[in-house]
Amino acid sequence: TPELLFQIAGQRRLLLPGLGGRVPVRVEEVSELLKRTPPWQRFDLVNEVIGGSSEVAALVAERFVDFQ
Repeated sequence: TPELLFQIAGQRRLLLPGLGGRVPVRVEEVSELLKRTPPWQRFDLVNEVIGGSSEVAALVAERFVDFQ
């Protein structure tokens, strides 16, 4: 969800290219960025936020299980 991606990007202080190379400051920015990103590039955006961290992978897995 945009909320989870926003939370993770903020915690990791990720500079997102679609936001001018800065950390998002509002959930709406992440939501809008996802809408603007072509479908075939959304995976790359999500992977940039959640990839490379076992702690983040565990958090995403927990949220997914909670969602079900």
